[in-house]
Amino acid sequence: MKQISPPHHDFNPVSFYLFLEDAVDEPVMGQVTFSLLDQDGKPVLSRTHTTRMFSFSLNSSFGFHKFIRREDMEQSKHLKDDCFAVSVHLVITKGAPSVKVPPSNLHSHYGDLLSSKQGADVEFMMFEALLIFIYTDMLPKMDQEDEVAMAQHLLVASDTYGLQRLMLICEDRLCNHINTDSVAIMLVLAEKHHCIRLKEVCFEFLSSSTALVEFMESSDFLYFIRSCPTVLKDLIYNVAAHGK
Repeated sequence: MKQISPPHHDFNPVSFYLFLEDAVDEPVMGQVTFSLLDQDGKPVLSRTHTTRMFSFSLNSSFGFHKFIRREDMEQSKHLKDDCFAVSVHLVITKGAPSVKVPPSNLHSHYGDLLSSKQGADVEFMMFEALLIFIYTDMLPKMDQEDEVAMAQHLLVASDTYGLQRLMLICEDRLCNHINTDSVAIMLVLAEKHHCIRLKEVCFEFLSSSTALVEFMESSDFLYFIRSCPTVLKDLIYNVAAHGK
């Protein structure tokens, strides 16, 4: 792990990145959680950040440029004698969390949408993305933050309209954006729309004790229990299986 702090910058952040300096036979999928530790050595939840799922290869790096402002760090009670501690938790998966997407069936998309009597409440941007997919068999380019939100909405819409290929494309994209902030809504989506692979990736992420504790201490955990109480039983079995 390398800590990088640009000396001349208005924001002047403290940055953390994880670098892979050794050669590997093939890229591996990984996800990193950086946590600032308090004086008792426990993670500070407000200063805990998790990257998206990424592919690790030689000389690649992932992390956070703006992990914390230098001024905030210097004024923090977690800084003692000009020293602080950070924990780094790396989760490596056996393979890319991919979903098998079937061949294009563009000719049927338009008819399926027109024959549906539902969808009057579809938001304009999502409807626009649906039309682009119907006419081009591709999704429009968008920022990473917008991509996650749009993929969630499109997953619901594609399930409603029976657009199976689009639904699997959205599921595949969401599998690469599982973190402590998103895992609750991802599990709810996976359960309500029968996304088996998305559910598996969420369980893989929560097999980490650090991620599980952060998830259970968050307000999203209550939302998850209320929305999908039956999945809680599956989650308990999954955690128990990984603990053996």
